[in-house]
Amino acid sequence: MTSLDIFVGFVTSYMAGNIPSLKQMFSFGEDLLLQEKIIHCYQRALEKWSADDALRQRIAQQRYSTPQELSEVAGRNNEEDAAAIRNLVSFWADELRKDEDCAHFIQEQAIKKEGKKVDNLSALIQSNIPANENHRWRGLPKHKTVEGYIRRYCSLENTQDSFIYYALKLRERHCLVEFVTGLVEAPTNKFIIYSSAQTGKTTELKQLCWELQESGLYLPIMLEVRNNTKLKRTELPLARFEEGKEIVVVIDALDEVNGQKYDDLIEEISGYAYDHPEMKMVLSCRSNYRREKELEQFCDLFLEELSYGDANDHINHMLGPGNGLTVMINENGLTDFVRNPFFLNVLIGAYKDNNKQLPKNKAEIYRLFIEKSYDEEKESKRVKLAVRHSFNDSVKLLEKVALGLSLLNVQTLSNEELLICLDNNPDNVTECLRYDLIRCEDGRYSFKHNAFREWLVANYLKREGIGRAKQLAVQPTGRIKAEWYNIIMLWVSMYGRGEENDIQEIIKWLRTASLEMIIYIDRDMLSAVTRCDVFKGLMLEYKSLGIRMASILTQDYKNLIEFAKSQESIRFIIDELHDAEIGTAYYSDLMCLCYFLNWTWLQYESKELTEELFKTLEQKTREALAYKKKHDLSFLYMDNNFFSQQKYLERFFAIVSTSDHYEAIRSMIRLIDVAERVDGYVDYILDKEKHVHNQREGITTHIVSRTVVYNALSKVKTEDSVKKIISHQFYNPHSFYRDEWEEYNQMMSNALNILASSIRNGHQELVPLLEDYYIRLFKEYHYHFDREEHSQELLALIRKAYLDADLRKRGREQFYKKCQQIFIEQV
Repeated sequence: MTSLDIFVGFVTSYMAGNIPSLKQMFSFGEDLLLQEKIIHCYQRALEKWSADDALRQRIAQQRYSTPQELSEVAGRNNEEDAAAIRNLVSFWADELRKDEDCAHFIQEQAIKKEGKKVDNLSALIQSNIPANENHRWRGLPKHKTVEGYIRRYCSLENTQDSFIYYALKLRERHCLVEFVTGLVEAPTNKFIIYSSAQTGKTTELKQLCWELQESGLYLPIMLEVRNNTKLKRTELPLARFEEGKEIVVVIDALDEVNGQKYDDLIEEISGYAYDHPEMKMVLSCRSNYRREKELEQFCDLFLEELSYGDANDHINHMLGPGNGLTVMINENGLTDFVRNPFFLNVLIGAYKDNNKQLPKNKAEIYRLFIEKSYDEEKESKRVKLAVRHSFNDSVKLLEKVALGLSLLNVQTLSNEELLICLDNNPDNVTECLRYDLIRCEDGRYSFKHNAFREWLVANYLKREGIGRAKQLAVQPTGRIKAEWYNIIMLWVSMYGRGEENDIQEIIKWLRTASLEMIIYIDRDMLSAVTRCDVFKGLMLEYKSLGIRMASILTQDYKNLIEFAKSQESIRFIIDELHDAEIGTAYYSDLMCLCYFLNWTWLQYESKELTEELFKTLEQKTREALAYKKKHDLSFLYMDNNFFSQQKYLERFFAIVSTSDHYEAIRSMIRLIDVAERVDGYVDYILDKEKHVHNQREGITTHIVSRTVVYNALSKVKTEDSVKKIISHQFYNPHSFYRDEWEEYNQMMSNALNILASSIRNGHQELVPLLEDYYIRLFKEYHYHFDREEHSQELLALIRKAYLDADLRKRGREQFYKKCQQIFIEQV
């Protein structure tokens, strides 16, 4: 017996609970330190065993976190745990041998392995499973790490709300390897993972194989259906283990065969799964090829979309922090696509390839997605079809489906309707489904993203010309149908250089059909005069209608002012502002345009025009302060960061400083915050904050957030400002909304931190200020019990300030003196 064998024997007996002398020592409380050392040795062994391997770490945490758990698992005598137990026992024995006290005790005991439980455990640990013929399989290569892999998660439920549950921490996220290895409870050990085309199923399976392989506990066999269309169950592994490692059979892309080949393959896989109930298996398939009840031994798993945080992390990983792509994605309205890894990587590739410029409009982006999808299908999937289509042919087939939906003004088509759209040819249906732009739910077909339907119809109109657009998209009145707006927007954005005649014809038509559509034409294709005329016509049209052009929450105002950007357009805005009545829809439209205007560009173009527009806005601001109603957008333009310059800040302040208009105060405070001038205007903010609150008008209450006040005051840096904040009684602090509550606490946290730092640095005259604030808050804590949690958090901040200011000792001494004084007075 070698030196290490003695320690292995001890571990075996310890796990079996078969060491009488040790049990006696522990039961009488003797040398508990030795038991702790044995456990510490196990923890060190566990750390070494799981080091540098995420899967082992998860397994260790869930199955083997303590010696007791290891003993329980070993007691079940499951062969699948043998490799892990064998390694852990070896590591544990080695750690015991290195510990002087443990080694001395074990060698003194001269433990003999006795008993059936010990024998079974020893047999499990020392078992040497012989190699079988599995190694001949071509599915047993050395799996490689997946470059650029994005961590994905799976769910047993196919719902759109899964991510919401995770975000609210109502449910944990689990990755595929956790399901396969049994770390997550599931109905079976066999899974079919579903997701849409090009969402990363193959990548996920390759990552699964690599993680299983790197753990040293599993032997993954990965087969691709396209190379194994005639797969027989007898060709799959017969034994469950190979050289002590558990085999996991992985079969990718069931959807890549059709007809009889598919039926035969399903029969073979189902038969193999039935004959090998203990064998772990993972299949993958596209969601729209899902065949329920054909593989009853398998459990459905759904590969979830990326979270926005995961997508942003991947962008930063690929392009580096501060790359700007996320901003461009938001500006172009592409956030729906970043949750799909394929689309996300297309965007990243376009950003890299085009000198950090995305395609300039949505039409180009959608075409890029479809082209990439086609290339991926053609180059990587190689699906054998009776009819092979070119990209243009495939697009024309998809256009037919899109036209069918748009002309019928419906969202879905039945199988019969889909066949009619595609010339009653089943091969055409198969071709369209390959790209997974079309989905099937409950026997009804629709486009996965409505934007693809709109792009396909727009692409059709681009090819057919303006005559077909007039025929399909126009009402009897000559106006464009509301449901065709997005299609026409995409269509006009497809025209570029060399198509000036077509553009002039489109402009002529849209002047009467829908003037606002013109702004979606590439502005470089239109002269400044034409753009200005369109801008004026559009503004005057909405002026005559007396309705708002758009919502400020959309990009419409920004798009319009960017389209019209010229000195003549600015002069038009100035003239219209002079005559516009405050409170009207047209006045609000003009204010929104001033807010979205690129003032830096205007100043570069003409300082005189910039000053003229600003003076006009100053005059309107004075009028708005005297206006009887307080709920309009008169002060919105002040939120443009251009005005954070000191000269504009002072001019605004001269106008609004004496006003109690809550919107003017909010805008002024926000501007002070952006300009980083809070300490210079702290008196103004504290004096006016009481006017920023919910406003009642008749029976209507307008909700007014106070977060701008607290956000600004949380930026103070001087001791004088802090003293003013601590001493100030804020407006009704017991009616906070949740966001205001958090911002208020952040403000007080910053103020108390500065106050504590000053006291610690010797400014003892500030101590009474802190104590007075505590007394006031303590009273509020008892009188306003409905905000108990809020007050508790503030009290915790004060306690922290006391500790940071080193006042705990001083407070204790003062308390003793007061007690002594009371005692003397009593005597």
